Amino acid sequence: LPILIEHSGNTLTLQGSTVNVAGNFTGGTSTTSYVSGTGKLILTGSGSAQQLSGKTDFQTLRLANSSGAQMQTGAVFGIYTALELGSGTFNINSQSLTFYASSTSNYAYLNNFGSNTGSITGGSITAQLKVPGSGNYQHFIGSPVAATLAQFGVSGTSGYVTPLYSGGLCDESRNGGGPYGKVFTWEEDKATTVSPACPLYGWYVETNGAANTTAGKGYSAYLTGGTFSMIGTPNTNSTYSLSGLANTGYSLGTVQNPSTSTYTSGWQLLANPYLAPYSMLTSMQASPNNGNFDDLM
Repeated sequence: LPILIEHSGNTLTLQGSTVNVAGNFTGGTSTTSYVSGTGKLILTGSGSAQQLSGKTDFQTLRLANSSGAQMQTGAVFGIYTALELGSGTFNINSQSLTFYASSTSNYAYLNNFGSNTGSITGGSITAQLKVPGSGNYQHFIGSPVAATLAQFGVSGTSGYVTPLYSGGLCDESRNGGGPYGKVFTWEEDKATTVSPACPLYGWYVETNGAANTTAGKGYSAYLTGGTFSMIGTPNTNSTYSLSGLANTGYSLGTVQNPSTSTYTSGWQLLANPYLAPYSMLTSMQASPNNGNFDDLM
């Protein structure tokens, strides 16, 4: 049978239980309905793709229909905990699908790993991130979607940050007229190509707003505290690789030794490419001394 949340703004609460929907699903019309609680709404139809209409926010929505499900024209869906792709293809159909973040450590995720063998297609999603603080500061960030760098606010002059030496210490090129902007990538071996070595020279100013973020690559960006949204097709490949990373030697120091102001090499700026939590520590503990990662991060 289909399920219809008849009145806009209504809430269906699932406390530790599940509701299996074998037919189509229709949510709110003028305002958003809400499927809340610790349980799940599971799409369990068979034989044909289930049609998903209306406006609804879900805590957890699970697809368990090998024929899939498709959002219909005008559909606006939001996820607070997880979209689980158990089986079948979830077709966004160029409609609106948002993964919410409620805090810096609590955000919705896309579960297509482990025993979940489903997929997602049909367009972009919106992945939210909570940026701590209230000012405009530099943050390390990666993107779980193929977002354009314009969304990160690229600006300025492209090129490597030029060291400005003052009192024996290197300073940022924005104080000396060199390249500077709002979005940066990092090259591990670049800083040792100037004399004296300066870690600021390893930062490259990105200004091509049309370019997409690279899955697994880390960025430094000026972001204002609050909710930051990244829009693009989600990263769902089983693996991602970054090639051409330099390795001029690992050192037990920071990128700039505080006692000597001397650059120490060996650092890369990587990021979790998935819209899902990932623990590097857990991976390292499961396979210690595997040679892939040093213990200092």
